[in-house]
Amino acid sequence: SGMPLHRATASVRYGLPSIGFETMWRGAFVGSRPFYQDNDGDAVAERVDARGYASVDARLAQRVGYGFRTFVLAENLLNAGDPAFAPLQPRTFSGGVTLDY
Repeated sequence: SGMPLHRATASVRYGLPSIGFETMWRGAFVGSRPFYQDNDGDAVAERVDARGYASVDARLAQRVGYGFRTFVLAENLLNAGDPAFAPLQPRTFSGGVTLDY
């Protein structure tokens, strides 16, 4: 129950070291999943197929000097998921600064 027949993941990284730019994209596809639950109270589990979904994440980073790097992160860009069968975090954006020393 809950296992998809098809699942695929991929990621791509690209950087331009000369200008200190990096990007990373990650994607996942999960096919439809069968669940078995008693929806009508007759003690017999019925099959319910949860829809498949795709999720895409992206990170862009830029070196700004003196060991500092700024970044922007976007997760679940397609806003995939549903509360019953795929409780994923909704589309989220964040950013920050890192220091390499």
